Order: sequence, then C-alpha cells, then structure tokens
Amino acid sequence: MRFFEYQDRARRRLTLLLGLLALVVVLMVALLNLLLLYTLVEPWQELRQLMPTAEMLAEHRGFLLWTTGLAIAVIAGASLWRLYQLRRAGGGRGIAREMGGDPVDAEPEDPKNRRLRNIVEEMAIASGLPVPAIFVLERELGINAFAAGFTPHDAAIAVTRGAIESLNRQELKAVVAHEFGHIRAGDMRLNTQLVGILFGIEMIALLGLGMLPGRRARSDPGEMRGPVWFNFALVAAGGIGLIGGRLIRAAIAREQEYRADAHAVQFTRNGDGMAGALRKVAARYAGLNASPAMVGHMLFANGAIDQLLDTHPPLEKRLERLGQPLDEEGLERLGREATDRVRRAVTERERRRREQEAAAEQQREEEENGPLGEAFGAVPGSLAAALLAALPGELARSARNPHWVADLVLYLILHPDPEIREQQLHMILETRGPESEERVRQLRAMVPEPAAEHRLPLTEMAFPALARLSRDEQRTLAGLVERLIHADGRLSATEYALGRMLIEHLDRRHGHGGDKAHGRKDPAEKNARHRENAARYLLATLALHGHPDDPETAEAALIAGLGRFTGSLPFSAPIPEELRQASQSAAWARILDRALERLARMPRHDRQRLLQAMDDTVQQRGDPTAEQRELVRMMAASLHLNVPLPDAGELFDAGH
Repeated sequence: MRFFEYQDRARRRLTLLLGLLALVVVLMVALLNLLLLYTLVEPWQELRQLMPTAEMLAEHRGFLLWTTGLAIAVIAGASLWRLYQLRRAGGGRGIAREMGGDPVDAEPEDPKNRRLRNIVEEMAIASGLPVPAIFVLERELGINAFAAGFTPHDAAIAVTRGAIESLNRQELKAVVAHEFGHIRAGDMRLNTQLVGILFGIEMIALLGLGMLPGRRARSDPGEMRGPVWFNFALVAAGGIGLIGGRLIRAAIAREQEYRADAHAVQFTRNGDGMAGALRKVAARYAGLNASPAMVGHMLFANGAIDQLLDTHPPLEKRLERLGQPLDEEGLERLGREATDRVRRAVTERERRRREQEAAAEQQREEEENGPLGEAFGAVPGSLAAALLAALPGELARSARNPHWVADLVLYLILHPDPEIREQQLHMILETRGPESEERVRQLRAMVPEPAAEHRLPLTEMAFPALARLSRDEQRTLAGLVERLIHADGRLSATEYALGRMLIEHLDRRHGHGGDKAHGRKDPAEKNARHRENAARYLLATLALHGHPDDPETAEAALIAGLGRFTGSLPFSAPIPEELRQASQSAAWARILDRALERLARMPRHDRQRLLQAMDDTVQQRGDPTAEQRELVRMMAASLHLNVPLPDAGELFDAGH
C-alpha cells in the first residue's frame, strides 16, 4: 500500500471539503437574508421576482448587515457553547466513560486486557505519540473502536469487548494503529469543531421551531402571519444548512478513514492485519448500541446507515486500497465463527470473574499461547514491539502506576556522577519525602543506568499515570524536575529532552502553551530570514550533539539540513559562535527554546519541511546518536508534529 500517497490525497480532499463547509455556511446565511427580506421588510407586497434587485439590496443594506451579523453571532455563540460543553465532559476520558467504557488498569489481571494495553503502548512508541487512556466497552460485542479527545495529550482509545475477543493480535494491533492515525492527524480536534459548527447551524432552525406560535396563532392567524413567516425562514435556512453540513461532515469523515487506514499500515508495516479486521467487520454487525451522533464519525466502522450520511467508506473500497479484495464466499462462515467465539469468550470471562480464578502464571500462558494472540514479537520488523519488550519490567510497571510514576520520572534524570546524584536525591528527599527518595534508590539499584533508547519510551508511557496526579502534584513535580536537571550547572541533551517533554505535556493538559502557540501571529515571522536563523540554531544544535569533537562534520551536517529547509545548499554554514560557546554550559537550551517558540508558529507544511531537514542533519555521515534521536523526538513534539519509528528492518539495514 502506498500509504504516504494516500495520506497526501486524503489531506488534499479534506482541505477541499472544509472549504465546501465554509461555503455552505455562507450560502445558508445568504438564503436566510433572502427569506427574511421578503417576509419581514416587504411581507405584503406581491412577489414579482425570485431574486432581489440591486436597488432592493442597496435600499435594505442596513437590514441585511444586521441579519448577517446576528446569524453569524448565533452560529458562533452556539458553536462555542457546544465546544465548551464537550470540553467540560473531561476530554477523551469523559467521552469514553459517557459511551460506557471501563478504564483498563495499569496492570490488568485479564490477559486480553493486558494484551490490549501492550498493543496501545507499542503503537504509541511507533507513532511518536503519548500513551492515551485506554477503555474497554464491555457490553459491546461488535467489532469497533474509537479515539476521542481534543489533543494527543488528553486522548483516549476505547475498544469493544467484541473486538478484543474476535480479533487476533495482528488484527487488533491494526485497529489500534488506525485509531492512532486519527490522533496523529488531528482528526479528533477537527471532528469536535465540526460538532460545534453543526450545532450552531442547527440552532438557527431550532430558534425558528421554538418560536412557532401556539393557540394565539390559531385564534388570530392574520395577526401572526409575520412571525410565522419569520420562523419559517429560520427553519428553512437552518434545515438546508444542517443537511448540507452533515453531508460534508460525513464526506470528511470518510476521507479521514482512508487516511487513518494508511497511517495504520505505516505504523504496523503490515496491511494484512487491517484487512483481516475489516473482513471480520464485514462478516458481522459493527455498530455500537445507541451510539450518539457525537462519536459516530470517530468509530472504526459503521453499521447500516444511509450511504450519503455514512461516516465510513464502504469496506470493499477500504480493502481494495489495502490491495486485498473482499471475498464474499467466506464472509457468512467467518461471521458465524466470530459470533460464536465472542459468546464463548464472554461466558468464560464471566465464569472466571465469578470464581476469581486464573493464577498469574496461567494468565501469562494465556497471553502468550492463547488462540487469539501471538507472542509479543510475532510481527516481524516491529521496532516498537522490540523496544517495549526490552523495557525492564519494574520500570514499565512504575511508568503505568500513578503512585510510582513520579519516582520513575525522577529516576530517569538522575546524573551518572555519584556526587551530583546524591545532591539530586537530597532534593527529592526535601521535596517529596523519604518514601519517594527510597523508591528512586530502589529503581536505581534494580537498573543502575537505563539504556539510552529506553528513556523516551518510558517517559511517553508515563503520561497517562501522570495525568492522574493532582494539579499541585504535577506542579511540584515539574519544579523538581527543573531543579534536578540543573543540579550540575550543565545540561545534557537527554536532560533537556526529557524535562521539556514532561513540562510541555503537563502544560498542554491544563491549556497552557502547547497547541495554541503556533496560532499566535508574530510580525517577524513574515520575514523568512528570521525563520531561517531560528532553523539554523535548531539544526546546529543537532549537528553539535552528533559531532561535538568534529567541527567540519558538524558544519557539513548543518549544510545538509539547511539545504533541505531553504531549498538550496549554502556554500558554507558555520555553527553560530554563541551556540558553540553555549554548548559547554546550560545556555544552549535557552537559545534552542527561543528558536522552537519561533518555529512552532510556522505553517504546518513549513514545520514538516523542517522535520525533514532535521532528519538530513542527524543522518550525516553515520547513524544518529542516542542524544540526537531524543532531541529530534522532543523537537518534533515542540513543533506539534510526531515522529513515527521506522521499520526495524529498515533501521538495521541502514545502520548495521
């Protein structure tokens, strides 16, 4: 599957559809003005022509401006109110709970829930996204899933019990990867905004319906003729706008599904899992019971809905894009087998729950050798699976546990020098108390030095547990992290990357900075020279950390990166002197902070080009160092982009 091509195609179509939605709103307001012009301004004149003349428009210009402003105010006000209501629901977690989802524990006893958690964490590493909250829709036996939330930092993924029981590990992994595709593409935020816009359009019609006259109209119809026509205008314009908006929203959702399928293949490097899951969906009913319209466009698959309003493309077309056509002959048999398997699994699960059986060793055997699951590394070429499987068990458990997660974060930034490390442990003792300090010491005793490639995955795995801490606990932890990483007066790339990722994640969860940063306009950003200077600092930082003792190679790496970003190779690109001097202290981080803040306000396509330039910089003359990889991942997050892991085979073929 040419997933990058399909992603680009879907992105272009989405842009066109969003433009059409804006046109629908404009036409609806124009229609409302036309109807009100005839029903209120000249209600008793004989209608001589359908379209108003230029003289009529000029004569009633003030009235038209007033009605246009009022209509826009109603749509905008209702939309903002609906968005406020959705945000008050608690982000992705709130929506998942509203749909009947049960949260999956950090250490699930159920082996299949544990398999689901492992898959979600694996896909988070593969996609470069924070680990979302995980929910299971226990009472739903259909094969389905959805992602909800406003940003990747408050996202949740919910999977039905039917999907968990019916799909093997490869297929379930593809379904989860599909939902991560929605998260990575920003579909959740767009869909939430669409819900708000459509509610604003609907409010126009609802106002008309709510003001329809009752008994008074029936007793004195002549007196109420004006208001009746006024209400009719509101209902007609709002209804037509709502129908057009829903049709376009459904078309947008279908394009999002194609793009998410392409992301799933990109993250898993395997189209068979997605094709297998879609075949099983085709063989059974896939709808959620009584799913509200609010999440209809978020689901993995739809039930039987009118084709024009269907938020998912036909399964046959999705399979065709995956290069695996639908086999009609085996669908009925597949559906019967899947239904029987789910019923047996649910019955068995209830029996186990009632009897409180299943010892820990038995659960591990079920997870590894059960009929619906394969061994964790069964999918070849999955670097994410290899990374997750290689994580020390105690560290992974601490990352998932809200009681231990803060201690894990502090452990990850301990300094290798014993004297400085003791200073840091004393700070932990003073700030968090003896229990926390002892726990950090225990983690270090079990794993004296975490592997460089494990730090970022563990940090990303820790985000859901960190989200469960109170605001005060999060604020205290962020301040302590800041003190620990500056304990020696210097700042390594690892310390900087981990500290910035943690603080940015906590800030975004509480609405500070984050995704809003790149929406602010800065007059200086109009000057390409300012952007190029900021990019030079960023790329030079990567080059310096890859080749600290080789100025010529560092400059060559900077030239390669700048060439990609600007479109032309410079003859020379010396490392900025202030950055070269700052690299020996913690001052380089302040320079990089300013550059990232400036670059985060660029348009998305410019930020994506910068990400390609970063890749060219770190690939110069050999494989990237661990510090460079951590910096790239952190920089991408600061630019509101994500870096999926490459296929393991590609990585090792390239470097080894």
